[in-house]
Amino acid sequence: MIEHRKEKGYTIATVSGKLMGGPETAEFYNFINSLQLNGTVNLILDLGNVRWINGAGIRALINSDASLKQYNRAIKFVNLSPKVKDILTITGVSSVLDIYDSVEDAKK
Repeated sequence: MIEHRKEKGYTIATVSGKLMGGPETAEFYNFINSLQLNGTVNLILDLGNVRWINGAGIRALINSDASLKQYNRAIKFVNLSPKVKDILTITGVSSVLDIYDSVEDAKK
């Protein structure tokens, strides 16, 4: 589930549940595609409510990051749960994503 709001030049999206392929990942890709179509430039993804992520979910994050950056758009990941943060660190993905502790930190 993804909820989003606009706030001072940013689109802030809160992702909840699991990112494990199937319908969850399809919803995530559809959301990212809709942002690209409407011209969103600065996206902050709050992953604090993501309980679990697997390879398909990690791919979704990496592909979304690459897709938005290809069009000179910023995507920042914030508020990672300890479990998700550990998975992204172990896989080395945390070194290629822009990760911040909070929405406020990402806006700086």
